Amino acid sequence: MKSTQLLLGASAVALFASLSLYGCSSDDAPNDDDGDAGTSSGGGTSGGGSSSGGGSSSGGSSSGGSSSGGTDAGACYAPANAVGWSTTTQVALSGDCTSEQIDALWTACGADGATVAGCEAAQTAQGACSACITGMGEPATRKSGIFGFEEGAVIPSTYVCEANAIGEAAECGTKADNLSSCLIGACDACYEGEDIEAVEAAIEACEAQAIAGPCATFVSQTDCEALLETPENVTTIESLCGDLNGETATEADFKKAAAYVCGSPT
Repeated sequence: MKSTQLLLGASAVALFASLSLYGCSSDDAPNDDDGDAGTSSGGGTSGGGSSSGGGSSSGGSSSGGSSSGGTDAGACYAPANAVGWSTTTQVALSGDCTSEQIDALWTACGADGATVAGCEAAQTAQGACSACITGMGEPATRKSGIFGFEEGAVIPSTYVCEANAIGEAAECGTKADNLSSCLIGACDACYEGEDIEAVEAAIEACEAQAIAGPCATFVSQTDCEALLETPENVTTIESLCGDLNGETATEADFKKAAAYVCGSPT
């Protein structure tokens, strides 16, 4: 299974649930730069657990050897493709969106009757607001997104909103997004194969290589998982971001999180 850009956005959505970074339903796949709609390989956003900031997240044996129907980690590891998604930390209340723009994006991309063509047109029309929400843009300046749009569904990525809510935008937001992107880039080919156990072993072994190598810079030294689970922070996250732990976002949660991350200070 190949990782492809989540339909127009949310850089932090991953190929499999196993690549998300802190037990919340957010994943992050490396996105293509062309922004084409209608594609998603589960590019991370549709649901998923997470691996708390640094270890191998796929589970399974660490041997990673080739077996019937599987992929050898040594053969599938591609360090040249191990790159982060964003060099710019997404900070809340960026001022990129008005409430009207957020409403327009929901109507075109998430409401009943939303179409790929209509969503593409709305994202073009909303410019910087759409880029803030989806994490699209030029590699040198793009930020981590908070939602992806996939054929009438809005797919949440929890990294950015939750990290900002607990005051850890860089360590638990940008780094988490970059680590997910880096791991998927390095180990994308390891997802090939029919033997699930062999595939999981290859992914785990590949991720270990990537984390010890080019992805090491994205491993957070902050225990994001523990921070996100404190009662005080859970309450704060819910008040600012809503519930982003489902496979798709509700209108209320989309608008709440988008306004917090991409809206203007009041």
